[in-house]
Amino acid sequence: MNTRSHCRGGWHLWHCYANPFNLLLTTLAVVSYLTEDAGATIVIGLMVVLSTAIRFVQEGRSHRAAEGPKSMVGNKATVLRSTIENVGDTALAGSANLDSRSLFLTYELMIAFHTTDDVRRFVDWFDAERAAAHFYVADRPGLVRDLAEGMLLWVGFQL
Repeated sequence: MNTRSHCRGGWHLWHCYANPFNLLLTTLAVVSYLTEDAGATIVIGLMVVLSTAIRFVQEGRSHRAAEGPKSMVGNKATVLRSTIENVGDTALAGSANLDSRSLFLTYELMIAFHTTDDVRRFVDWFDAERAAAHFYVADRPGLVRDLAEGMLLWVGFQL
């Protein structure tokens, strides 16, 4: 996975411009300008501007789209078997995941708390996490994406 800290403003625009393709096109535009070929200079300059602008917009969109799921941990279920007043001497915390492809139930980690103080701290931590949690609402895909996915599913079924 390619990770890079997201630059803001002018630095992000500079990083979108500074790639070998744009540098080569800029060199060709300068040579065209020095040879007094105005048509080529304008066309090549437009290509550099469009390339930089498209990359700038796409990276901005992908960065904003990646921010939403970063805070999500995954699809987890919580089972509370007792109330906070009934905190006793044992608490179990773990994760069980149902794989939708194979329908296997897998367990990632299970931890047991045995003292009342540890159980109380776990319950307090869990309540704080639950209070800070929010539901993720996905954006509805557009018509083009719906059509493309439908065509892919239709063609894939035929294979």
